[in-house]
Amino acid sequence: MSSSDNKNLFGVAMKIQKIRSLLFDESNEVRKAVGLWGMGGIGKTTLAFAVFNEISSQFEASYFIQNVREASNKNQLCHLQKELLSALLEDGHLNIRLKFTQERLRCKRVLIVFDDVTNLKQIRELIGDLENLGFGSRIIITTRDKQVLKNCRLDDSTIYEVKGLGSDESLRLFKQHAFKQNYPIDEVFLKLSERVVNYTKGLPLAFEVLGCFLLGREKIEWESALDELKKYPNEVIQTVLKISYDGLSDKEKTLFLDITCFFKGWDKYLVGTFGSHIGGTDKIRGMLFDMAKMIAIHLNPHAFSEMANLRLLIVNNSRYNNKVHGFDSIEFDFSELRCLCWDHSPFPSLPLKFDPENLVVLKMCNNNLEQLWMGIKNLSHLKYIDLSYSKHLLIVPNLSEAQNLECLILEGCTSLLEITPSRNLNKLVNLNLRNCKSLISLPNGIYKSMFLKYLCISGCSKLERLPEDLGNLESLEVLEADGISVRELSSVMAGWLSGLRYLRRLNLNRCSLTELPDDIDKLSLLGDLELEENNFESIPTNIKNLSKLQLFNIRLCNRLQSLPKLPRNIEELRADESYALNEIYYKAKFVLKVLGTLPKRFFYL
Repeated sequence: MSSSDNKNLFGVAMKIQKIRSLLFDESNEVRKAVGLWGMGGIGKTTLAFAVFNEISSQFEASYFIQNVREASNKNQLCHLQKELLSALLEDGHLNIRLKFTQERLRCKRVLIVFDDVTNLKQIRELIGDLENLGFGSRIIITTRDKQVLKNCRLDDSTIYEVKGLGSDESLRLFKQHAFKQNYPIDEVFLKLSERVVNYTKGLPLAFEVLGCFLLGREKIEWESALDELKKYPNEVIQTVLKISYDGLSDKEKTLFLDITCFFKGWDKYLVGTFGSHIGGTDKIRGMLFDMAKMIAIHLNPHAFSEMANLRLLIVNNSRYNNKVHGFDSIEFDFSELRCLCWDHSPFPSLPLKFDPENLVVLKMCNNNLEQLWMGIKNLSHLKYIDLSYSKHLLIVPNLSEAQNLECLILEGCTSLLEITPSRNLNKLVNLNLRNCKSLISLPNGIYKSMFLKYLCISGCSKLERLPEDLGNLESLEVLEADGISVRELSSVMAGWLSGLRYLRRLNLNRCSLTELPDDIDKLSLLGDLELEENNFESIPTNIKNLSKLQLFNIRLCNRLQSLPKLPRNIEELRADESYALNEIYYKAKFVLKVLGTLPKRFFYL
């Protein structure tokens, strides 16, 4: 595809120009990667392919690796690697782990596109370290998850967000598929086309699907089809939307389901029917109780018995005015339920027969739960749990069967004594235990998670120990541990540092630290370091090697005698006079002495 061919791609010319400017700026880097991210079906692959075809002739070798995610799921990355090396080095029998192969790659200026990547490991399996590529090489990575690009060490200056088409471009693209033309059309069909554009919200793949579906149909068929599509998207459109849905984070998925429920009018429909008839029907897929608009509901034990296909249950409840009664006595297993969202639930437990076999999202904040269920359940689909501020919750059940769990939020569960030891939490990304004040230990399973990025144990004042194998969390980016009182924390920390190579934020405020590890400079990507109100007397001199450090907080460290030279890139220094003692008398002198320059923001309190 030449640059002239790209004129046939709607809304792509300016985007190609922007991406090219990111790839070929004035930095003259040895090698450079650029990331494209956006929802599924938004046009990332099309855009990357257009750029690839325009610039590939400028390189000694080039290759476009399509559908990395799909190949990874099918265990076919090895096959893709052979194709890649065959294209770049004209030899598909090489091993990327061999030094000989790496040396050959370093001698070539190449262009590679990694399309639809879901984690850094996939790229490493295909090409090893990107540093293996030769001078002037360029890499394009497309993904639905911006964090993947961050893990590949790309920053905002090299990440391009691919957004939907504008209304004019959307209409042109749809007309091309629905009428096989771009010239003016009948006013009636124009109005109908505008409804389609409004329905698809700039998603190119959806325009193609709907355009092909409506091609050649009469006006009455269009109207009927669009009315039905608003209520029940056809199977192809559902596939398009599923692509986008699968690319969302778990919090975004929950929000998406909420919005979908409101747009389909389920709240109004169900509020109107539940007042008089709660028997239900096997056609119901989702239910929303907006309790602010409803009178009290008294559920009988068999109220849901005919709702065998119920997948979504959302209750918007008031903290101070419960209007739902009898839910904990329901004689129904809810086995098809995908999403349960019920903040301020008044019940101490879920129904006895509750079966979470297909549950994906469980969100029940500020509730009266004491336990969820007894024993080990099949939780293979469960990805998101938020039970924050469940102040009566005593124990989290065994989650060993939740092998796909990515997010566990238990913030403010002040009575929580134990998270039952659980294996197989290998996909956990976010674990929030903030202010779980009764918790005495962390679940063993988390230390084997290759993907855990965020761990918050701030306010867990009764934690007795933190094991040294916390350093096994090689993907960890944020560790919040404000106010913990673990014995010998200083010595335990020394065992972490070499493993936490991607850590960007470390919060150890109020942890009674008496010393800092001598090799703290191993945290080479650290950007925020919070050490307020601790008891150490000195800071290792090699802290100056933390070149990424931007925020440094040492307020109320009253035993601190002096400071070594600090990194010059610090933008925010939070300090007070207590440790300056006789060495430094004036604020400006103090800052200039330890930094060599004034930071952008200096809190001298």
